[in-house]
Amino acid sequence: LTVGAAMDVSGGYSGDPDDVQMTSFSSWGPTDDGRIKPDICGNGYNLYSTYEDYDTHYASISGTSMSSPNVTGSLLLLHEHYNETHGEYMKATTVKALAIHTADECGPHDGPDYMFGWGLLNTQTAAKVISDKEISTFMIEESLANGATYTLDVSATGTEPLVVTVVWADPAGSPVYPQVDPTDIML
Repeated sequence: LTVGAAMDVSGGYSGDPDDVQMTSFSSWGPTDDGRIKPDICGNGYNLYSTYEDYDTHYASISGTSMSSPNVTGSLLLLHEHYNETHGEYMKATTVKALAIHTADECGPHDGPDYMFGWGLLNTQTAAKVISDKEISTFMIEESLANGATYTLDVSATGTEPLVVTVVWADPAGSPVYPQVDPTDIML
């Protein structure tokens, strides 16, 4: 899961994608093979955290080294919530799917983009999806053999959008010789 660093959204997200601004120091895609990166973004600007070598030293720090632990801590809390409500932990792909499925839209373009990924992490919405599992939401973890298919029949009410997020774990790739802008398509 690749995490971008967004500016703090004072007062919280209000539904306006333009309220979320990317920091000047956060990198974004596309990757050489066209994948969207980052996957998600989180606050990485001016976060109050531990600092340096002292047990009592704190400072306001900015960087992707702040947005990543911000998002990681939130995802850990979602793991705990899932375990408390369903008696097990989610797979890594399920956590990724939950994070991108419930992210708040941000940036100048609708949908996922190369600057913000699928959007700003929304831990509260993700926790609600976990709480509503098998009431009004589905979270399904399946494994497929190479070439196999999986079919799921769903019934939509027709009065609101049906939103589906599918995530998978790719096997590790074979590293290529380091080069700038390789022309071989690869994952």
